[in-house]
Amino acid sequence: MKDLLIGLDVGTSALKAVLVSAEGRVLKTCAYGYSLARPMADHVEQQAEDWWTALVAAVRAVTSDIDAQRVRALGLSTQGGTLQPVDATGRPLCPAISWMDTRACTQEAAFKASIGDERMHAITGWAMCGGLNALQILWLKQNRPDIFQNTAKFLSVSSYLTLRLTGYAAVDRSNAGIEQLLDLQTGYWSDPIMETLGIDERRLANLVLAYDSAGTLTGEAAEALGLPADTIVAAGGHDQYCAALGAGAAANRDCLIATGTAWATLAMMDERPENLAAGASVSRHVAPALWGALFSLEGGSSLEWLRSVLRVSKEGEAFPYEQLNALAENSPTGAEGLTFYPFFSGAEYPPGLQKASAGFSGLRLSHDAGHMIRAVMEGVACQAAWMLEALNPEPGGTLIVTGGASKSALWTSILADITGRTLTLPSIPEAGCLGAAALAGTAAGVYTSPAEGVAQFAGERKLVEPSPNKERYVEVLERYQQGVSQMTLE
Repeated sequence: MKDLLIGLDVGTSALKAVLVSAEGRVLKTCAYGYSLARPMADHVEQQAEDWWTALVAAVRAVTSDIDAQRVRALGLSTQGGTLQPVDATGRPLCPAISWMDTRACTQEAAFKASIGDERMHAITGWAMCGGLNALQILWLKQNRPDIFQNTAKFLSVSSYLTLRLTGYAAVDRSNAGIEQLLDLQTGYWSDPIMETLGIDERRLANLVLAYDSAGTLTGEAAEALGLPADTIVAAGGHDQYCAALGAGAAANRDCLIATGTAWATLAMMDERPENLAAGASVSRHVAPALWGALFSLEGGSSLEWLRSVLRVSKEGEAFPYEQLNALAENSPTGAEGLTFYPFFSGAEYPPGLQKASAGFSGLRLSHDAGHMIRAVMEGVACQAAWMLEALNPEPGGTLIVTGGASKSALWTSILADITGRTLTLPSIPEAGCLGAAALAGTAAGVYTSPAEGVAQFAGERKLVEPSPNKERYVEVLERYQQGVSQMTLE
């Protein structure tokens, strides 16, 4: 009996997998990390082979104790905005250019001349950014013409992996939007953007729905994964929207903060939103007939940066996360005047901070590692709360938090106090995997819709209420916002 599904979340720093039964029981989970390379100051790259190696290891790990013939389908939840050029055989021609990469900032001038900032946002739903695929492709054309000319297809993480798994490069519209190559309104590749780049749709992936089947496993992929060749692969979608689906936020139009290397604040709606706060990104959802708007910030990456700086042993090992939390708990609310701004790649909100820099304000000799860790947690939470208010200004309401930070009692408490909202924490933090599994089940005909699949996965949820300490966080948020307002706007 083919009654099992696999959800895979291919993030920026790790791949996570969940094996579930069609009835919604979570049977096994695992995670495999991989690295980012920074060969130059503004270059951030990954190796596509690392995604594949982690995917193979994760699938084999979650199926090690069961009959793999029972696996019916797998689905993908992937980081967006990362570019992987491949040749006609599907072989990568260079390292993947990460969404965190900013080398293509100078290419914005060409788009501003041919399309313009406002029109680019109107077409794609995303503000012009040197770290997304359209400008990355133009950078290759102008700086690495050999790679540009030899590229058969410019792929994303999702389309590269569907090609590797099935032989068919597929991408859904939630991912195609962040690539800044999709016309959001028509749902097809944008002619004016392709004209500016000098490419046509034959050099891009095939557009599908997130819950469409991209095909079944090739013989080579089936052997590598240890799965039957008739395993169906769902195209999947952008990780933040898969997390919203998997956490149940899509069904109830709840707000969501998805935490990982990047944090995202999301609001869901039935129609394409108009008159949003400047800088908000709009996308078609992975769920049918649904739209979303989001802001993102460097949340987990900010704490990881500090963790890497605070080396505590002779071997140079970084603090374990449990120790980070313990040190921060010993620091008082507000970190004794220390404020952190998580702007390593600028800020999407408020407007005018695209070139802002990260840093501490109010740092004194009396501050120690605990103060710095707490300041990072509070700064990220302040920025997330500010962005959430811009997307959904109504006070109260359900706020779902997923991902790594939801495992931290301290960080979730800080977030509840700063937002003034009750947080709902799903029992499985990696909601992106569950969303991908629901898409896989829909593609395989196990469910009639992704919503039916997610309903099967609903489990116990933990609530985090704002504490009496929330009154003290009003001052912390005001201090944070005042510091941001004094930054140079460009």
